Amino acid sequence: MKPTAYLHGTIELIPYADQGEFVIVGVFAVDPGGRTLHWRLQKPAKTTRLTGFFPELDRRQFRETLRHLNEEWAELEAQINQGRGTRTLEFAEMDGGLLFRTLTQPRGGNLRYQARGTVIEADIEGWLDRRFNKLVLREIEATEAPEEKRLTDEVRSQLREWKLVKTWMEAVVGPEAYHARFPFAYRKGPEERVLRAIKPLHLAGAAPVHILEHGDAWLQKIRRLRHFGEAPEVLIFPLAFPVNENSPHYENARLVADDLRREGVEVLDANRLVELKQHVLTAETEDLVLSEEGRKLA
Repeated sequence: MKPTAYLHGTIELIPYADQGEFVIVGVFAVDPGGRTLHWRLQKPAKTTRLTGFFPELDRRQFRETLRHLNEEWAELEAQINQGRGTRTLEFAEMDGGLLFRTLTQPRGGNLRYQARGTVIEADIEGWLDRRFNKLVLREIEATEAPEEKRLTDEVRSQLREWKLVKTWMEAVVGPEAYHARFPFAYRKGPEERVLRAIKPLHLAGAAPVHILEHGDAWLQKIRRLRHFGEAPEVLIFPLAFPVNENSPHYENARLVADDLRREGVEVLDANRLVELKQHVLTAETEDLVLSEEGRKLA
């Protein structure tokens, strides 16, 4: 997918409009040229953060507001992205730029859609996930090591070459209580749970202890996700090993790889990413087989 310029904004609740206090509960983006709407919004059941900001307000009030907001944005998305077959035609003739300006124009009450600027992105869904995690879930973004980022980019390049980059996208896996971000995740539909996930690990750090710490962090994430019943069914970790097989660095990397295998993770050599192809194609093939079987039964 080629990079595209999107206008983006935030969805904000303002319990006390006269005081100007607000809390961000969602993010959205509009493609001015393609006239498509993309959005993320806090779920009605997750109000702990909101009552933390405004403890004097009834939790049920937040839940009802968020429920209505989710319904309105789902209808708005259908109206804008699916066209004239929808119930309301208010936005039918608007181009993307006018649509964005209409959404973000000043309005009264306790709700605001605030324009925030322009972003150029090839993967707007992944960008919105990161934006939502940062502004709404208030996650602190971890700085990925340059070597691991390069390894992640290599995996992405392979997926693009195999024409699978659109079905293996970044996702946050797990409930509000505990979750982890995977750079590549496969699910059957946008609202379905993640079935398979890929996380490249660079295990050739400057110090042997850092290799174990990095590997142990991901082992713990896998165990926590399993505790909450949210771990993907298949986990694939391409690993980059130290060059010197007689070094403490290599020994620690081998320990991490063995521990991952004991956790049921598919461990691959990052130097042979072609082996990844069969793993990612398995998910696609299974979906095709199930779809074909469904058609036959129908």
